[in-house]
Amino acid sequence: MRTKKGRDRKNDPVTKAKATKVKAKALAEKATKSEDMLFDQDIQLAREGSIGDQSLYSSQLESSLEAAIGTALVTFTVTDFKGILPDDGNWSIFNSSGNRLVKHSIALVKHDRVKLKGNKFVVGGHGPVTFRFRIEDSKAETVFYPVGITFKLKKTGGDRDVMDPCARRYFSNNTMHIFGSDMYFTYNYKDLEGQTANYQCYVVIQRDSDGSMGIIDPGIGHDNEGEQ
Repeated sequence: MRTKKGRDRKNDPVTKAKATKVKAKALAEKATKSEDMLFDQDIQLAREGSIGDQSLYSSQLESSLEAAIGTALVTFTVTDFKGILPDDGNWSIFNSSGNRLVKHSIALVKHDRVKLKGNKFVVGGHGPVTFRFRIEDSKAETVFYPVGITFKLKKTGGDRDVMDPCARRYFSNNTMHIFGSDMYFTYNYKDLEGQTANYQCYVVIQRDSDGSMGIIDPGIGHDNEGEQ
């Protein structure tokens, strides 16, 4: 049974104020949790929407590139795969076992501005040319995926200090796109006061069966550079 003293304490203004404060704090915490939950849900929805947009744009870009006129269609067929990451974990393109570059053959669909001379693509004319590199397995036993590409100045007929930066100018990373076993990139040749250059192209590929990575190394240059 509640005593009169207990009832008086409950009705005391100070006690009432403390109880109200506690109740208000509890309600505020509840509201904050609800807002946090709603905020988290909003973030998740926004994230899902963003990923959905990326997938849509990627699909549209792939369709656009596939339908583009004038793309140089190249197929690299892997004949002898050699990984660049040996079992001991030491990265090396060249080691005691010799050249670690992937052996391959190259096929180029007839193109009005691009010719294949040995292991080198020779681009004629002016203005950008889009390439599609497709990687296949000669034995059709596994799938190879391109995972990256880079370019290095090989030989120049002019000032190397002038030409070195042109690897980025000619082969901008924002023109490179990968879809499955296909890689697209744009070679955007521009005259530079008579400077000439050849580039070594390094295509990093990955074998689906075990995740091993290898390198294919074609050359690329412009037809006013002369044979190297």
